[in-house]
Amino acid sequence: MTSPHFKEPLRAPTSLSSTRQDAILAILLDRGEVRVGDLMARLSVSEETVRRDLKELEGKGFLKRVHGGAIPTKPSDLDTIQSRELDLADEKGIIAKFAAQYIQSDYQNIFLGGGSTVNALARNLPSHPKLRVVTNMLDAAVAAGKSEAFEVVVTGGTLNSKHNVLAGYNVIETVQHQTFDVAFVGTGGIDSIRGFLYPELPGHYLANTLTRSARKLYILADHSKFGKWARFASISLGQASGVITDRCPDAQFVEALADAGTELIYPTERGKR
Repeated sequence: MTSPHFKEPLRAPTSLSSTRQDAILAILLDRGEVRVGDLMARLSVSEETVRRDLKELEGKGFLKRVHGGAIPTKPSDLDTIQSRELDLADEKGIIAKFAAQYIQSDYQNIFLGGGSTVNALARNLPSHPKLRVVTNMLDAAVAAGKSEAFEVVVTGGTLNSKHNVLAGYNVIETVQHQTFDVAFVGTGGIDSIRGFLYPELPGHYLANTLTRSARKLYILADHSKFGKWARFASISLGQASGVITDRCPDAQFVEALADAGTELIYPTERGKR
């Protein structure tokens, strides 16, 4: 068994326009729509600037412009969390056990995102005393809360009852104002060129924010996610510390992750790679 190799996530360059567009997306997630006049007042910018930002965000697939503002693009018709937990349940259990090994000491502040694979980790957290668990997923909070040794914090936000996750500005604000030792999130798909993909805007925006708030960011993905397509390209392969999966993916993904400096973790006959 080789020793885990930790890599500090790369930081995406920031600019006034990207920061402004991040704020627009956060407001859109929270309210379900944005209006040009309101954005002008909130961001202290001109109408031309707001309309240019909305046009760029529409081009990236994040929203749809309408008269006087914008609305979110139609979310994907995903299965419920309960049905997804039954799919590849054994594989997700394997991933959870490997992921738990990366929570290595007491007094850690960790973040658990939404999704059935991350929820499997919440049920298999190591018994470190005084572990602080922050999550936007209600099922993960209940699972982690079964240990009296853990402090469990649930973010604010708007409930998506189909997936039992909280979304919106309050989730992002919670993540932005904390520093996590390690964060674990799922993904809708992995592309060897575009990186980690998400079918809905909240997942995309959360993963992107965690690249700045978490010292280590691990993507939990069963083998079916490699090569699977989703609408939003969120973060590059190099912005994750590692990908934890249940089997070795195709060579193109092995090479792409190695080139990005991102650890690929999966079980072998001798243990862990």
